[in-house]
Amino acid sequence: MIASFDVDGAVGVHEQGLLGLALDPGFKSNGYVYFYYNPASPLAYRVSRFTMAAGEVDMASEQILMQWPHDKGGCCHT
Repeated sequence: MIASFDVDGAVGVHEQGLLGLALDPGFKSNGYVYFYYNPASPLAYRVSRFTMAAGEVDMASEQILMQWPHDKGGCCHT
């Protein structure tokens, strides 16, 4: 395990929870990591930047970059 990222409550049916991740090109100096995921609330998809240090993602550092609504009770693909 390289890090911990809590998506508790976000995972349900269909494609939900943590959907993608990427390290910032300057990760070694800034610790930025990007996550594409479904938060537990609101009903949405989200791309956010977090800061990671000592193998842990600082959940309080979230900067929401993009967010769009999604009907999680509906069907099909992300």
